[in-house]
Amino acid sequence: MKSSKKIISLLLAVVLALSTLPMLASASAIKNEYNTIEKLISTNSIGDLLEYLVNQINANADYVTAPVLRIVYLAMNNDDINAIIGTKEVTQLSKEEASKILVTWLDTKILPDLAADLEGNSVIQIINDNVPGLQVKLSSVQDVYDTLGQLDGLAIRAALNLLGDAKDIDVSSVKGVKVAGNEYGAVKALFGFLKDNMGVLKKLLNGSLDLGVLNNAVGNSLGMFTQLPQLIKSFIYKLIDSDAAAGEFKDGKMGGDWANSPYASYTADQMLAAALIKLINGTDDLVSKDDANKVLNLSFYGILAEYAKPVYAKFAVEPLNKAITWLNEWLSEQTNETLKAQFKTDIAAVTADTFNSVFSGVKDTGIIGQINNILVLAAKHCFSADTYAALKLEQGGNDKLNDNLTKVARYVIKLAQGDESFANMLHVPEGILAADADTLELSDMAYIILKPFFSSWFKNADPDVIANADTLSKLGVVAVYYTATNSDWLTLDYTFKPLTAEMLDGLDDAKASDLILEIAAGIGVGALKQNKEAIHLTADVDTSDWKKAVNDISNWGLDFIDGLPAAARVHDLKNANGYGPFYKLNVVLNELIDFSFLNNVSSPTFKLDLETLLKRGVLQNLYNCDVAGVLSVFQKNSKAGNILNGQLVPSVIGVVNRLVTGLFEHNCGEHATATDLIDDPANPCTQQIKRDYEYCTVCGAYFKYNETIVTKVHATHVFGDWETVITATGLEVTLATCNYKFQRQRVCEICGFVDKEAEKTGSHKWDDPKAENPVCVTCGKSLKELKGEVGPEYKLGDVDGDNKITAGDARLTLRRAVDLEDYAEGSAKFLACDIDKDGNVTAGDARIILRIAVELESIDDYVNA
Repeated sequence: MKSSKKIISLLLAVVLALSTLPMLASASAIKNEYNTIEKLISTNSIGDLLEYLVNQINANADYVTAPVLRIVYLAMNNDDINAIIGTKEVTQLSKEEASKILVTWLDTKILPDLAADLEGNSVIQIINDNVPGLQVKLSSVQDVYDTLGQLDGLAIRAALNLLGDAKDIDVSSVKGVKVAGNEYGAVKALFGFLKDNMGVLKKLLNGSLDLGVLNNAVGNSLGMFTQLPQLIKSFIYKLIDSDAAAGEFKDGKMGGDWANSPYASYTADQMLAAALIKLINGTDDLVSKDDANKVLNLSFYGILAEYAKPVYAKFAVEPLNKAITWLNEWLSEQTNETLKAQFKTDIAAVTADTFNSVFSGVKDTGIIGQINNILVLAAKHCFSADTYAALKLEQGGNDKLNDNLTKVARYVIKLAQGDESFANMLHVPEGILAADADTLELSDMAYIILKPFFSSWFKNADPDVIANADTLSKLGVVAVYYTATNSDWLTLDYTFKPLTAEMLDGLDDAKASDLILEIAAGIGVGALKQNKEAIHLTADVDTSDWKKAVNDISNWGLDFIDGLPAAARVHDLKNANGYGPFYKLNVVLNELIDFSFLNNVSSPTFKLDLETLLKRGVLQNLYNCDVAGVLSVFQKNSKAGNILNGQLVPSVIGVVNRLVTGLFEHNCGEHATATDLIDDPANPCTQQIKRDYEYCTVCGAYFKYNETIVTKVHATHVFGDWETVITATGLEVTLATCNYKFQRQRVCEICGFVDKEAEKTGSHKWDDPKAENPVCVTCGKSLKELKGEVGPEYKLGDVDGDNKITAGDARLTLRRAVDLEDYAEGSAKFLACDIDKDGNVTAGDARIILRIAVELESIDDYVNA
């Protein structure tokens, strides 16, 4: 295709895009009037849309020119533009530099070829021959402007009266414009020219342009503007069939194999529907007109339900087959026939067709609403018939999902309790191994069942880290971290802090969520840095703190799209660095996308609060193993405005309408005030940051805020266990009891604050209140010690307490052995006699003491025994 055809195709493609942007249409108008792309093309709406867009660009040219050209550059990214840019960084081009590149590209690569193609064109020749003083030249942007400027001459004006609507052309915006050194001015002049001549342009687009005496001569040449449906079909055809040789678009017809294509008789809408079906099911099979028409009348939910097999094949079949492979390998190694009998003898791989029974119900609940039925089908596929019947799983909606998961998990735990090798493989903790499985919570069992897979899934994992991951939230950290650092899966330009077993100690759910988001942010930042050449990333990213890194990249993005969307200008997002890493993303997303298709994610200030969605809607539900709760966020709903409930073409129009409206118009509502109380990072237990702020009631974006430090009404220390400290021993003594003083204290694990109870007086606790000299088990002192009546110490072998072991000690021991002495069992004297520590005093004890006395043996051998 020649360059002229390239530029015409490019212009027509732009018009095609514009045809899906009914900016002035309300939601009801979109639904009732703009039902198909062909209808848009066949009415004046294209001109209306183009007029709106041109007006907006004129009003916002200083903001949108550079970013639009940058985006166009990235979209085209061809050698011609690269050669012109040279070493310049396109993402930082000013509007002047961007305009100069555009003009240079047109002057060197596009317009010369176009001028050459048009030299012999009958229309140009007729104009040059019949309009006095006018010579059409199109070989450069300056030539184009000079040609247009000629139309303001008196002689030409008189001649233009013979050319019908051409007499209304207003060239004041481009007359006398010098392009060299004024490229941005020239671009703005073009926008002005289009605005001034929108009436003529709209007539050209809708085929009603009257050129007077030239009508017959140029009618066929201008016919290209009435053939947009065919051009749309040619573009879609190439999407549907990558091998299609559709050829050039000429005179409203497609060359090449278009005439023989089975899609040749399809409308543009039908071809769009066919392309969507192929995108979903990923096959090259012919899409019938009946299927295409069916899709045009379905919602997005209905389309996915109708063609859901490939979706299930990817997100259900593949993981299930991996689990089946693992299960088959494990069963083949087992000798426990009772255990093996719980499963099918040879569990066959599943296919998408396995889920045919599931597909039949998805129209009412959406694909996500069928996860419970997938679980039931998988269990039926894997367990033996008797086991499946015993599980008593219930088919139906996801309201039954958690109960069914609990039944399956408890059954697996019971199998582990009955087979040691199975228990070892699942790493079942001793406490759960001995517990009543019917009382275990789903989160505990899910942890037990999932953990063994981690070593095989993550070959780069540290066994000590996995071993220390003793909660589901910690497993989540492990999963995200080892996904991020597995170079076989991801190649990232990012250095993650090493994950150690010690880091998991004391990691609660909230801290785990923060760590997961930190790692996930690292993945995003690392992916962008890894591909910085392709996306021309020039940000100096501070990766020492993930929040700073996200903010750096956010600011780079705002630089790149400087002025887009409108919310970025209205709320000065580039300088709004104090609201956290999600703020800027929330503002832009809420401005451009309607999130009504999500459930339970609204907040007082944002229609979508991404951080809350991730932490509470997803992660917290996962930690509690509330799978149904996670799925409910994304499950089909009937909210007003839910774009997924609408039909295909109106929904696409509505989405693009919102996107482009967000780029040019910010419908900011009234300001409201609110207050947030946030734990002070410097002292989270006793202080809070009080943030008073103003925000937009429509988009939730913050405008300004003021922060002060306030003391919490109620401290939120996280204390360890109480510890008892004896502070003094009382002096008042009776034979039965005595007093001592004690105190309890506990320490906050966050800030170290010591919480002390008032000092109290308590009674000694005697080991044996009836004994002659009882000992207090609290302070370790005997009653006689407390009374000051300290007698001799009786040590092993020293029965008389003179700190020597002699024949006299042997004699006293022998007398106790023959009951001539009465040393009570357990008394100090009795224990001194019992040298062999067998609980009795015998002649053998007397003999040993005598041998020690004459140094035939050593007391140390008995003391240390």
